Amino acid sequence: MKRLFIPLALVMVMVLPSCLKNKAEYTPYISFSHFILNPVYHGDTLVWAEDTLNITINEDDQFVLDTVEVGDTIVFAVGYGSYANDLQAARILVADSTGMRYSVLLNEAIRSVLVSEQVDGSGVNLELQSGYNYLAFPAGCKILKSGTHRVEFKVESDSKYSPNSYIFLQPVR
Repeated sequence: MKRLFIPLALVMVMVLPSCLKNKAEYTPYISFSHFILNPVYHGDTLVWAEDTLNITINEDDQFVLDTVEVGDTIVFAVGYGSYANDLQAARILVADSTGMRYSVLLNEAIRSVLVSEQVDGSGVNLELQSGYNYLAFPAGCKILKSGTHRVEFKVESDSKYSPNSYIFLQPVR
C-alpha cells in the first residue's frame, strides 16, 4: 500500500498545481433595465413613467428602440459584468454626438472603483481599477435632433474573449 501511495502523491503534487494556473475566461456581458420614456421624478424617486420603449432586433443583430420625438428623455440602468475576470472599461459611445446628450448618476461608491471618467457629447467612458467584476449605474439621454442615432454599449475585461458590445439604433422624429 505504501508503494502505491508515494507515486500517487507525487502525481497529485505535479497535476493539481497545473490546474491552478488556468484562469477562467468568460466573455464580459452587458445588461439593461427597461428603457423608460419621459420619466417624472420627485427628488431622486421615480414617480411615474409615461411609457417603456419596445426593442426589436434587425437583420444586422442591432437593437432598434421604438421611435421617439425630439425633446424626449430616455432613462435606463446599465450593468457591465465579467464573471470571474476583471473589468477594465465600460463605455457608451454615441456615433452622432449632436443628436443625443447622455448623463449618468455616478455616486461615491461607483467613483471609488474608477481610474478615470469622461461624460460628454460622445457618450460615457469609464476606466475601472482592477479587482472588480461588476459595475452598474443609472443613465439617461436627452434627444436633441431627429434622425436615426447609433449608440454602442461596450465592455472590456482582461479575458481573451473581450471586448463585447451591443449596438442600439434610436429612430427620432
